[in-house]
Amino acid sequence: MKKTRLFGMLVLAAALVFGAVSCKQDAGRSWDDLFEVLDSENLDLSGTWEITEDTMKLAGYDAESHNIGQKNVFKTHNDAVFFFEQLKDMYSSNDECKLTINDDRNQIELYVFKDTGPGYGNTEITTVYTKK
Repeated sequence: MKKTRLFGMLVLAAALVFGAVSCKQDAGRSWDDLFEVLDSENLDLSGTWEITEDTMKLAGYDAESHNIGQKNVFKTHNDAVFFFEQLKDMYSSNDECKLTINDDRNQIELYVFKDTGPGYGNTEITTVYTKK
């Protein structure tokens, strides 16, 4: 009986440890709305941002853009904010447009989805900017 109880306690302890590690990993992958973060934090977006992922799905076809590695250098925080606001405005007429920033505040993801109507399919764009 004591061996069974001890074994059960060890299994429970292992489950708690693995569960905590799993929760911590999940917590590190959240993305917050960029403009909500700008309103609530003293975030500096100045510096060099590079496109590290740029993919597009058009009517069921996957395509990868050739401009990966394109850099945007922002001398001031305000220049960067203006750029990302312009991106948001440019895509605002689409069905869905999100600009999100990761927990480490070193990656910004632009996601755009547009339903182009019957016979044309959908367009999906994902572009990730990474601060260097």
